[in-house]
Amino acid sequence: MESMEITFHNKVKSKNALMVVGLPGVGFVGQLAVEYIVSELKPKKIATIHSKGFPPQVFTKPDGEIEVLDNRLYLLKRKGKRDIYFLHGNAQPGLPPQGAFDAQHIYSSDIVKLAKSQGVSEIYTLAGISDINRISQGSKIIAVATDKKIFKKIKGKFDRNIIGFPINGAAGLILQYAKFDKMEGVCFISTTGPQPVVPDFGAAQEILNLLSGTLSLKINMKEIDKKAKEMEKRLKEAIAAPSEEASQFVMASEQGREKYPSYIR
Repeated sequence: MESMEITFHNKVKSKNALMVVGLPGVGFVGQLAVEYIVSELKPKKIATIHSKGFPPQVFTKPDGEIEVLDNRLYLLKRKGKRDIYFLHGNAQPGLPPQGAFDAQHIYSSDIVKLAKSQGVSEIYTLAGISDINRISQGSKIIAVATDKKIFKKIKGKFDRNIIGFPINGAAGLILQYAKFDKMEGVCFISTTGPQPVVPDFGAAQEILNLLSGTLSLKINMKEIDKKAKEMEKRLKEAIAAPSEEASQFVMASEQGREKYPSYIR
C-alpha cells in the first residue's frame, strides 16, 4: 500500500514542538475537541493529507457537492512557549473487517514521521471509550503514556486505571510509533455514551479542559459548553422518556455493554 499523500500549503517548521491529534472515533470526542481548538485559536493551516487507507467513500453536502476524506495539519506559533501542531479530519483508516490491519500501521507510522520532520518531540492523541454510566456520572478522563514519567506533566484530574483495554486505531498506534522513535506521547481518553456514533460535546469539553491546562492554552469554552448542555438535556430526556423505544434503547445498551466490552478509539 502506498504512503499518504501530503500537500503542503506553508513551508514552516518548529523545534521541540507539540502535536495534538483528534480524529473520528468513539463519541467523536477527539475530532470535536481539535476542531473546536482550530475554530477558536485560528492556527495556520500547514498541510492537507489524503490516504488510500481511508474508507472507500466520500461525504455529500446539502448543496450536492461532495466532501472528500482528508486530514488537515495546523500550526499554532507561540512566543515563549512550545509551538503546537494540530491534526484533525473527517477520517482515519478503518478497523478490520472494514479496513486492513496494515493501513492503520502505515498511516500512524507516516504521521509520526511527518511530526518528526516538522520538529515535533511530544504527541498527544485524543480518544473516547463507551460507558453506560456516562449520563448519570458524567465524563471522566483516563490518561495513558509512552512512559509513566510523563504523567507529571499533566495538569488536571485524570485516572490511570485502565488495565486490559486496547486503544484501537491511530490514537494508540501513533503513540506506539512515537515510542519506537524515542518520542514522548500521551493519550487522553474521555468516557462517552453507550452509543459510540453519537457526537459527545460534553466528553470533548472534558478533554479540552485537561488539554488546555497541560499545554497552557487559553480557549473560550462558551460555544462548546452550550452544545454540551443541549446534548446532555436531550440524552437525559430520551432515557427518561416513558416510551417503548427509549426502554429498548437503554436495555440494548446495557446488554451490549455486558456482552461486548467497550473499546477505545
